[in-house]
Amino acid sequence: MDNQMTDIGKTKDIWNTYALIPGVLEDEIVILSNHRDAWTFGAGDPNSGTAIRIGLVGSTEAAEDYANFFKEKATIFLNCDVAVRGGQLAAKASPSLRDYIIQAASEIADPSGNGTTIKLTDVGALGSGSDLYRIFATFRYRKCRFWLDRADTDPVYHYHSNYDSFYWMSEFGDKGYARHHAAAQYVGLLALRASQGLFLPFNVTAYAETLSTYLDQVQKVSSGRFDLSGLEDAIEKIKRSAKSFHAEKEDVQNRLDEIFSGHLGARMVFKGKRPSHQLRKLFAKVRSLNRRAKLFETGFLSTDGKGLSQRPFYQHLGVAPGRYLGYGATTFPGVTESITLDGGKDTEKEIKRLIDALNVIRKNLDHGDGHWKPPKL
Repeated sequence: MDNQMTDIGKTKDIWNTYALIPGVLEDEIVILSNHRDAWTFGAGDPNSGTAIRIGLVGSTEAAEDYANFFKEKATIFLNCDVAVRGGQLAAKASPSLRDYIIQAASEIADPSGNGTTIKLTDVGALGSGSDLYRIFATFRYRKCRFWLDRADTDPVYHYHSNYDSFYWMSEFGDKGYARHHAAAQYVGLLALRASQGLFLPFNVTAYAETLSTYLDQVQKVSSGRFDLSGLEDAIEKIKRSAKSFHAEKEDVQNRLDEIFSGHLGARMVFKGKRPSHQLRKLFAKVRSLNRRAKLFETGFLSTDGKGLSQRPFYQHLGVAPGRYLGYGATTFPGVTESITLDGGKDTEKEIKRLIDALNVIRKNLDHGDGHWKPPKL
């Protein structure tokens, strides 16, 4: 094969599309993301029908241009890349979102029409390969990527090919478009739950337990060559803090339920057109708890600002795209890759960096970042 290419040295503008729905709390914004331009005809990837090969330029630029906005105001990123390429729901997400996305799926009717709801049991770790990777690599907020994937009995999906067309989708991929309907319901429900709930849908206890799973994987590859007791101790402290945090949430929720469950009259709940003093304190506590939960994952930012070895662009020490895994993810990547790929070079330093990050996570969960103090109840 003789492959000849000619580069044309021209610079042209590309366009990002944004829409903002104003809410009440400007520092608890929910982001729905998707790349607009397709790889080919775009029936499935990403349902746009265009064919402009700009890759992830748009989302990368957005993350850089609005870095302060994302850092200060965003809480959760819901990314839908290929909405439908089959009939089986799949998802990858931050561990604290697992319960939230599984529960939402169980409330959506299965598009196959079998009279049941969608089943989602496994939620994988986030790697790369979609528009959220720049957000995930640098800002550390909770992310979820979901799609209706191809099951064994579904027609072959021709990934990134000219066969990803309207004809394929309407005749094979989703005849009647019931799957698209279910996907729209799912993303809508996720967005509503995240934006309308009193508490942000973060289960920090589940994330804390998942850290032990990550450590188990490191122990397997290290084969006893390195002292991991410091990591184990830091994770156990996070688990205790997470349980205490969960107890605080339950206490506030119980107090709010007690206030409202008795069908109290407006005069008892609101005085002078303002909530009662007790209610104001409880809502302030909710805000404090949400802020602490929001800060939980931000602690995975490398405290020295250097990022991962050979890839300083990636700052998340909890999960990152594997150095040679393509779309796949590596957990505790600094420590794991120093052992498996770098022959143990700098492993002790990576362990120390990770311990420092875990201590920041525990501090954020216990006390927040110090910018505001939770009210005493």
